[in-house]
Amino acid sequence: MIKNVLFSFILTFIIAGVGIAQANFVVGFNGGYTLAGNNNKIFQTYNSNTANLTEELKDLKFLYGLELGFSYRTGLSAVTVMYQNSRRRRTAKGITPDDVLFTNTLNYVMSSYAVGFEAGPKNLNVGVTIGSRTVKVKSKIGSSSDFKTLDKERNWVSKFYINIGARGNDNNSLALRPYFEYAWGGTDISNVNNALNGNNPSIMDRFHVIGLSMIFYNGPQ
Repeated sequence: MIKNVLFSFILTFIIAGVGIAQANFVVGFNGGYTLAGNNNKIFQTYNSNTANLTEELKDLKFLYGLELGFSYRTGLSAVTVMYQNSRRRRTAKGITPDDVLFTNTLNYVMSSYAVGFEAGPKNLNVGVTIGSRTVKVKSKIGSSSDFKTLDKERNWVSKFYINIGARGNDNNSLALRPYFEYAWGGTDISNVNNALNGNNPSIMDRFHVIGLSMIFYNGPQ
């Protein structure tokens, strides 16, 4: 699979190499709505079964993060190399029967590396990427600031997007990028369920993402 991806990327790079080249570094910010139904069912079970909560675990919905990368454009096509990191924290608070305050905190982090291809006129491109994404879920240890990893899994993901050029000049340019990120495999979150609800059946979630990125280029597009 990895050989096929590398071969496809090299072939795309060669095809794109016809024409006047424009290379850009890319930095961006993204926000995405995560499809996390099974994960949120774990939260809902915890909220229902835990007495004296003063703050329930809210569903995992939106994640926010940073994108960094490189774009190499020739004519109506471009190849891209991107890194993305998104995260969100979820916290529950309550009081024990002995009037002791307690806190349960989970930290969700999704980080990915991807190569991609996009095509279209200057200010409107359609793109697709293939890459590797790691989903990591950590829980806070007691009252300390340290976290321990509950679940961690890597899967192939693809992102399908539209790149809409908003404005720019000779020094920098801006684009908006609505996208859908599709996970080809699931992430095992059984340990999250075990930590919250005390049982450990096999539970998977794919964490597909519908999102929007604001992308800045160090030059015109």
